[in-house]
Amino acid sequence: RYVEASSIVEIDAVSPETFRRISNPISAASGAASRDDGTRNSQPLRVETIYNETRGHLKIIIVGGLRASAGVLELIHAVLES
Repeated sequence: RYVEASSIVEIDAVSPETFRRISNPISAASGAASRDDGTRNSQPLRVETIYNETRGHLKIIIVGGLRASAGVLELIHAVLES
């Protein structure tokens, strides 16, 4: 069964350093999750980041399977809590 999630995360007061700390691991995670393993359950994961340094505003758009999308949300949460 095909199930897809679309999520938008908006974060204020994001410094350039925090942006790097968030964007690097989610970029790596989305690349790993997007690899097609040849199974019926493979679903691509797409993650886009839009960062406005002047406003310190970060928007993250996540589109993909439920498990992979949840993993990206957990990564974002972990970075923000650290």
